[in-house]
Amino acid sequence: MVRTATAAHSIWLAHQVATTDLSKLDPWRAESVRLLCTRSGVHCEPLEPAHAAFLSALVDGLDLTAAAEIAMDHDESFDLQAALSAELAAGSFSEIELPGDMATSA
Repeated sequence: MVRTATAAHSIWLAHQVATTDLSKLDPWRAESVRLLCTRSGVHCEPLEPAHAAFLSALVDGLDLTAAAEIAMDHDESFDLQAALSAELAAGSFSEIELPGDMATSA
């Protein structure tokens, strides 16, 4: 995940089409983008702030509950199921760790 203080993804995306109207683009709006490198190429997807906070918390090693709480602090309407579904579909996760007691019973 990449966080920028500017609208780097939106600016890049707007310049991929010659007819894009740039008048509604705020270049100083911070953005977060999920970047994934796969065998089929590099894929980038803009993320809402709560979703970015959720992913950042997971990257920092927090558990799913703590990460979801951080996301909900950003936006109380954060949809954990939708975020997990999006990340699983994108192939963002390389491993899933279960707590010790769950890992031995699984």
